[in-house]
Amino acid sequence: MDGAFACILVVSTFIVLVSSMKCHQVCYIGSEYDPQPRTSPRWFLSHEDPCECTSIRLGGMRIPASAYRQGAPRYLDKLIVTEDLAEIQTFFSCKVCTSSYQLEPYQYKFPFPPFDCDHGFVLDFAVRASQAAKIALSADGTQAGNKYHLVLGQYANTRTTIRRCQECAILHWVWSEGVVSEHEMRRFWLRYYRGTFAVGKHQQAAYFEWTDTETPATPVRFYGSGSWNLNQTWAFYHSCN
Repeated sequence: MDGAFACILVVSTFIVLVSSMKCHQVCYIGSEYDPQPRTSPRWFLSHEDPCECTSIRLGGMRIPASAYRQGAPRYLDKLIVTEDLAEIQTFFSCKVCTSSYQLEPYQYKFPFPPFDCDHGFVLDFAVRASQAAKIALSADGTQAGNKYHLVLGQYANTRTTIRRCQECAILHWVWSEGVVSEHEMRRFWLRYYRGTFAVGKHQQAAYFEWTDTETPATPVRFYGSGSWNLNQTWAFYHSCN
């Protein structure tokens, strides 16, 4: 894993970490043209800070060259269209920090402050675990308040599953043999947008997708992780602010 433990503040016996949650932010690519003949259009990104983007899509915008003389957009040397947060961070050389912690067997931890992302969010994380690495999404920062319980490597590291709580029925699952490892940190991304979950390995397409048709009445405001029968190491990646 690259980087040392970062952005960690120890107060008494508690560990307080900066939030690594990114609210879902779609940014759009447009093209600028010059009315002079034989002039090729230039691509631009309308968002001021591309490191805030979690998706970059073609926006169908085509403006005259003089339209952005006040507060000019960010011009691009080449086109990028992606739903991959890590690819965006690499393309724009965004500085990325890491918040890391350990879990003992059968432990849950919600070390991050609450977030307010009504429509969606993206998590960029890594974990070392023999099986059953759990992402918990909670209304109040407690295990009892869990609204979603996503498990990578459940059933002896053979499936990825999602349910509403640890004891609840499985809502959706896919085969994912050997998805986590006890020998190395493996990096993943989780995207939630308007009831749809997508999970993928770092810089790869989603291998798990599911849409919740019954959104919980109490919104998710906290996220954390949980372990199974052995120690686990977790790392969450985020912009350095």
